[in-house]
Amino acid sequence: MLSFIVILIILPACKSKHSSIVTYDLEPRDLVEKIYETGTLESANNFVIITPALSSSDVKVADVVDEGSYVKKGDTICILEASDILGYFDTYSEKLESVKANLVKQEADNAYNISILRDQVEKNTAQMSISQLDSIQIKFAPPIKQRIMELELEKARVVERKLNKKLQAQAKINEQTVRQLQAQVIQSEQLVQRFQDQLDLLIITAPKDGMVVYSNSPMMMMIMMGGGGSGTSGGKLKVGSSVGRRMPLIDLPDLNDMQVQLMVLEGNYKRIEKGQKVIIRPEAVEGVITTGVVKNKAMVGKITNRDSKIKSYEVIVTVDSLDNLLLPGLSANCEIVINHVQDTIVVPTMAIYQRDSSKIVYVLHGELFTPVIIETGLSNSTETIVTSGLTGHETIALIEPPMNYIEKQKNTTDE
Repeated sequence: MLSFIVILIILPACKSKHSSIVTYDLEPRDLVEKIYETGTLESANNFVIITPALSSSDVKVADVVDEGSYVKKGDTICILEASDILGYFDTYSEKLESVKANLVKQEADNAYNISILRDQVEKNTAQMSISQLDSIQIKFAPPIKQRIMELELEKARVVERKLNKKLQAQAKINEQTVRQLQAQVIQSEQLVQRFQDQLDLLIITAPKDGMVVYSNSPMMMMIMMGGGGSGTSGGKLKVGSSVGRRMPLIDLPDLNDMQVQLMVLEGNYKRIEKGQKVIIRPEAVEGVITTGVVKNKAMVGKITNRDSKIKSYEVIVTVDSLDNLLLPGLSANCEIVINHVQDTIVVPTMAIYQRDSSKIVYVLHGELFTPVIIETGLSNSTETIVTSGLTGHETIALIEPPMNYIEKQKNTTDE
């Protein structure tokens, strides 16, 4: 079948004086051997935005900018929602207000209690002052009266000591109570701030200018399918998507540094080397052709089908010249130039025949074909380079001529 297709392709360049024999006119030209692969355009320098570290197991996308949008640094690009975080924030905010109110009330109660004790101290001090003034006349009073006045003065001194001790004790109690409430306020403030920080993390802003590309995350698909939601094609981000901890959400690719990711089967992978030239044709952008080179080859292959042991290997191709239409995610057809030999003699492989240890082609001389021994070089499935035996300007048979059309064999190199 392949030979038939080759014949059809080269028929316009063929001529023959014999209706049953197809011929081919040789002329020196380049031999270019290529491998054809299809890959995906991506940024070589990609900034990935991931789900922030949240203390919630139920985080969903509330809003997200459209994929393909251009954003500036600081723009809001995604808003997440976590009802439990908001619930905790409200709960601890109410508790904080309650504790602050208790602290204010306690400080007021403490001030009131201290003022009462101080009033009692002042009254007792005044009473003692009066008793001390009366003691001037105590020597003129009867002995019983003197004794009573002395006891009253001593009683006032005892009351003074008790009141001072009570005042000191109350001050310590007040201080301890206030410290406890102040500690509760600080603890509540820390909890409120903690969940406020979590709420702030739910609003994701762009860390740099760039174009928004939704991350194609296998984890996104797993979460959505396992969580009872409907999975999205490729597991891409959308409003309502459940997202996991530290999961890729959005890519901000550097459009000035693009590359093509190829997944190549093992047979072709072995023939690809770093530095080989590549012609790149994006499928969705008509008329755009650019070039690149093979940048890197993965050392380890991946089995893409569980029912098959065939491995595919990642090959990265650089993109030399950029176009504003070359966006990440587009498919690109790549022609990897495996070999390029300039100005040589190229013969269709089907025109070469093995005779014993020699390779021959049938060259047209007049009305007959002469078998000519040749030596060959680089070849592929359809073409072969002839290194000696031909000048490159002959007409050869593509199918073996009948015996009555064949002259005696000779080698043109001996002519």
